[in-house]
Amino acid sequence: MYNPLSVVYTHSLALYEMAKSLPENLPYCINKLHTTKGRIICVGIGKSAFILQKISSSFASVGLASQFLDPIQGAHGDLGGLKEHDIILAGSYGGESTELIPILSFTQEKNIFSILMTAFPSKRLAQIATATLLLPQVKEAGPLGCVPSTSSLVMLVLGDILVSALECNITLEQYRSHHPHGALGFKLAPVTQTMSSGNDLPLVTLTTPTMETLMIMSEKRLGCAGVLNEAGQLVGVISDGDVRRACVNLGDITPYFASDIMKKNPKTVPAHAIVEDALKVMEHYKITFVFVVSSEHKPLGMIHMHDSWKNVR
Repeated sequence: MYNPLSVVYTHSLALYEMAKSLPENLPYCINKLHTTKGRIICVGIGKSAFILQKISSSFASVGLASQFLDPIQGAHGDLGGLKEHDIILAGSYGGESTELIPILSFTQEKNIFSILMTAFPSKRLAQIATATLLLPQVKEAGPLGCVPSTSSLVMLVLGDILVSALECNITLEQYRSHHPHGALGFKLAPVTQTMSSGNDLPLVTLTTPTMETLMIMSEKRLGCAGVLNEAGQLVGVISDGDVRRACVNLGDITPYFASDIMKKNPKTVPAHAIVEDALKVMEHYKITFVFVVSSEHKPLGMIHMHDSWKNVR
């Protein structure tokens, strides 16, 4: 009977072996990529093509000029776009992809630096590449033992190592500017760009009657209210749950004020925080909203677990 965990075990073993013997020239290749004045041109065929496309996309996401070159199109004229300061990063696990021979032969002739990721350094491609990053020789996962799987994984991981090494050269803000959309872009966005603010904020004072507080909470439709002291500082919050608990404990809440039912010392994030910081606070304290405050602890906005997406701009 087929055991799906066998794939996981095979992959895990390959990564363990890879961790024990990373290429000795890895720092050298990383430095060449870091100091290049041109582009990083990624090349591969078959399954390796998809791996190299992903690696190229990751390079671009950290601010490096990178693109994928289809070796077939390259051999039919696109090689003319390569420049002397470019670097070729090619991938061929078996080292015998004939489609890559014209690419690496051209770079050798034009003195364009090339790096080949392969598990077989004695094969022809390794002989014409400028540098070789050695992959471990691994067993493919699956019953047939020949469908590219584990070999693709180790090539992908080596590519991720290269990207991660160069990722150290950019800031989180720079990375976010390269990735403004999607879940990742949202999490990296400053809270000031996604928070509810201004007239949308449900704010009351310590002496606001509870019924008026409930009306403001209902009007703003955020399921909560922030409570301010005389200096305009946030000193408490009231959630829908706090109102229900007050009804249970106090009975008729109409004679009471916001200060009587609020929760003191509310959780907040500073204005320089990113959305991911706010989400972590909410997850850790099991709350659904968090106020964004200034250095004087005055409310600037609020991030709500359920409503933040609609405020992305």
